[in-house]
Amino acid sequence: MLLRHGGTGCALRKLHVWARNVPRAMARTSAPSKPQEPDLFHMGQSTLKVSRSQLHGPIREKLVAAMKERLGDSPAVGVALGGDAFHVYSSDGELIFKQEAYMHYLFGVSEEGWWGAVDLFSGQAHLFMPRLPEAYAVWMGPLKSCQDYRLKTCPAHCARYSAASRGPGPTPRQLTRRHPLKTEQEVAILRYANQVGSAAHVAMMRAAEPGLMEYQLEAT
Repeated sequence: MLLRHGGTGCALRKLHVWARNVPRAMARTSAPSKPQEPDLFHMGQSTLKVSRSQLHGPIREKLVAAMKERLGDSPAVGVALGGDAFHVYSSDGELIFKQEAYMHYLFGVSEEGWWGAVDLFSGQAHLFMPRLPEAYAVWMGPLKSCQDYRLKTCPAHCARYSAASRGPGPTPRQLTRRHPLKTEQEVAILRYANQVGSAAHVAMMRAAEPGLMEYQLEAT
């Protein structure tokens, strides 16, 4: 995650060439209405349903509050760089993608190639999605719009950007220090995950018997 001072608009413009169009792109979008169903994340059936706005919104608020203590009213912006997909050597196969930890922590975006920004003065969240070629729809299905993701992740703004050079940035200590301090929503999710994981371990131990391989137990 990167921090830039000297005004949000100015900071975003300095990040990359594509950022010159950020204010214009933001102006074309309005603040989303409070969604009911689209922002819920779950794994189907009776699994835990998590509201992204209720989970990630307070997390961003913690970051903003911490940085205001440090910076006062000085305009600044925090920028999170999402992860990229990696191909297996020279083939077109891809390794299983896992989102960069702080990008997921602040925004809940699971797709690769995204950027996120938090205005550390107003607290508004901004997402920047990669502009994919239309041909991608052949194997990915209909490409989602900014509006689809705004309803899903609840940022104040969402805009597309064209491919640009990317690189890792430093993670501010204020964010690292607050990562272990969980909100009530985070605690509920961790408790649910522990219960499911514990039940799975108990089920595997009950099914275990001499001669069975680990992968056979995993398949039960």
